[in-house]
Amino acid sequence: MIPLSIPNINGNEWQYVKDCLDTGWISSAGAYVNKFEEAIQNYTGVKYAIACMNGTAGFKFL
Repeated sequence: MIPLSIPNINGNEWQYVKDCLDTGWISSAGAYVNKFEEAIQNYTGVKYAIACMNGTAGFKFL
């Protein structure tokens, strides 16, 4: 069974969450969102990538 309600924070995740809280970047923008979008661009070889909270929200960018 995969517990869906228990966060799996065992690497650098706690440091990243704390950094977001300390810098006030708890939103849909910020350094981590930019890094994620750039990583997706590099991985897929596309020119643009936009992070969305779910697939339904992503439909508006099609």
